[in-house]
Amino acid sequence: MRAVLTDPARRTTRTPRRYLLSGLVRCAVCGKAMYSGTDSRRRRYACRATQGFAGCGRVSITAPQLETAISTAVLVRLDSPDLAAILAGKPAEADTTVTALHETIAADLARLEELAATWGEGDLTLAEWKAAKSRIDTRLATTRRQLAAARGTGTCYP
Repeated sequence: MRAVLTDPARRTTRTPRRYLLSGLVRCAVCGKAMYSGTDSRRRRYACRATQGFAGCGRVSITAPQLETAISTAVLVRLDSPDLAAILAGKPAEADTTVTALHETIAADLARLEELAATWGEGDLTLAEWKAAKSRIDTRLATTRRQLAAARGTGTCYP
């Protein structure tokens, strides 16, 4: 048995396959890294729940379409005037807009915490708290939509 297992003819020196986004793509459900693999028909990036992987195993996406979309987005960003301005040491207009929107979101989140503390101390009635919270939540949702538009993505998280 030892002779069979140590036979040099059995060894393969082939390097493992590497794909563009393996380990970089994140699962939308659990946030863990997704890795490329194949099913019976096509290559996919999947959140793996098998040994050695910490994912949930519930999400997968077809690899060629994802790689094309990401490559295109990166190339568009690399060709943008905003990136050229940043590389030249000038602040880009989009970056100042995004920064201002982040500051607005942070201020509204702080207001929500302050509102909760004030209600917790008994200085507000439930009706007053609901009215104030509703206004802040509406403003927060609007600002997050503006942030997503300024970033040019569908993601509105700060």
